[in-house]
Amino acid sequence: MLRPPTLRWRHTLAVPILLGAALSGALSCGDSSTAPAPARVARVQFTETADSVEIGSTRLLSVQLLDAQGVALSGRTVTWQSSDTSVATVDNAGTVTGRRIGVTTVTALADTASGTVGLVVRPLQVTHVTLPAAAYTLTEGDTLTLKAPQLVDRTGAAVTDRQVTYALSSGTAVQVTPGGFVTATTAGSAVVTARIDTIATPIAFTVNPAVVASVRVIPSLADVAVGHLLHTQATAYAPGGAQLTGHQYTYTSANSGVATVNTSGVITGIAPGATTVTVATGSGSMIVPVSVASLGGGTFHVDVRFLGTVSTTLRTAALAAAARWEQVITQPLVPYQVVAAAGDCGKGIPAVNETVQNMIIYVQADSIDGRGKIAGQASPCIIRDDAPQLTALGTLEVDTADVASTASAGVLTDLLTHEMGHIIGIGTLWDDNIYSPLPGPHVATGIPSTGCGADPEYVGLTTRIASAALGFTQDSTLGVPIENTGGSGTCNSHWRGTVFGHELMTGTLHNGSNPMSLVTIEALGDLGYSVTPQAAADFSILNATNPAAFPSPSLSIGIPINEHVTGPRFTVTRSGQLNPIRARIVPAP
Repeated sequence: MLRPPTLRWRHTLAVPILLGAALSGALSCGDSSTAPAPARVARVQFTETADSVEIGSTRLLSVQLLDAQGVALSGRTVTWQSSDTSVATVDNAGTVTGRRIGVTTVTALADTASGTVGLVVRPLQVTHVTLPAAAYTLTEGDTLTLKAPQLVDRTGAAVTDRQVTYALSSGTAVQVTPGGFVTATTAGSAVVTARIDTIATPIAFTVNPAVVASVRVIPSLADVAVGHLLHTQATAYAPGGAQLTGHQYTYTSANSGVATVNTSGVITGIAPGATTVTVATGSGSMIVPVSVASLGGGTFHVDVRFLGTVSTTLRTAALAAAARWEQVITQPLVPYQVVAAAGDCGKGIPAVNETVQNMIIYVQADSIDGRGKIAGQASPCIIRDDAPQLTALGTLEVDTADVASTASAGVLTDLLTHEMGHIIGIGTLWDDNIYSPLPGPHVATGIPSTGCGADPEYVGLTTRIASAALGFTQDSTLGVPIENTGGSGTCNSHWRGTVFGHELMTGTLHNGSNPMSLVTIEALGDLGYSVTPQAAADFSILNATNPAAFPSPSLSIGIPINEHVTGPRFTVTRSGQLNPIRARIVPAP
């Protein structure tokens, strides 16, 4: 009997189905025993961040291949590229060849990561330098421009497009610029090195002493008080005017009983009198006139009168400020009968009916505009009507909000000394009638009543002499610079801060010290006061920006002196008649 074919067909299909399952199990077992795929390159790192090669030369670059965990990889293919093949080419091994002078970027690629390095193609290295001379002999003050040496590269070809640089390698007899300009500054020896690529070639210099044509000393006038010091500085000059450095100077006092001088040029006042100090070096010398005086004991007196509630701190500072000016102005003023009603000189100022021998200053503390704004305001109110029209009565007001802060900063006494200087006449008795050209009889020039002038100057003769002696101006024919910036309340009423630095009557208080200079004292002399120049601090261009370099006994936060400065309101006759005048007003900022 025949079996149905469908049974055979179904039976034969069972074998491949079972075989497939077996194969599937076999394949699964085989996959679990195969090694993992290699890690990919995550970062290509050059061993140098920048590199260079000479033109026509080769250099092998190297990189490190890292995976994502920073593990170094090896056996990977690296592809190399140059961003500018006209500058340098790179082969498959990473060897670059310089083609022309310039800069290109070389890139190394591995997998999907890449790294770059900047490549400079430089000229062939110089291997030989021939100097025009290996040694020079100069005289102090001489100058010399070194001629370019002959340069040869490693192929023996002359190099003409390279720059030699020069530097002083030993000695102090000369100074040299990188371009080869030499100045003989002092007698002695020195070595200058000419450098190109890796070659350094020495050049020897011998400097012979020059004839010293002149010696300049700052200050060129020595006004010093008994027991006080005055620092000086000497400079020698060659016949052609070149400054000579490195000189040793001798200092000799003609009368050591009046003033002594040490080997550093510091003059000490010993006793009242006059003498000279001779400063010499080589064939040059200068004689410095020295005047010594005792401070104090004068008959000028500032009558300080306090109004309202004034703290002990403010009283002490005001009296110290007045005492400082009493050292400066020593002779009494012409006595005047002063008759003024209450309020004539401002709110809170009482009536006056008395003979004023010297000067009355009313001091009061009040709320002006809060801390850090206007710290004080001062002005002469009544001046004598006879020439030289000096102050008889003035007023000074300090903002109570600023007393504690200025006192803690150590500048309260300086602030009050400064304000009293305005009452006495600095910046307030410089009126509109004194704009005559040098060397006219007046004391200031070129400033209007309001606004900042372009280049205002004080032209009093003794002030000009003092400014030149201290080194602030070149000579006494030049006016003394008045402040031309800072706006109302600063310009036209102070010495120029960019010239006089920390001086007391500039428009800024400074940390440590605000010295009163000879310029300020002589400016009062030009106004008509009898002054003592020896009361000036040890202050000149030498320490204008750092008074602490020469500690002085003068009565200091770099803060502007925000103030309200006005000119006088009245003249007064000897019989006491007040006459209103147009005040020179500098509005508050």
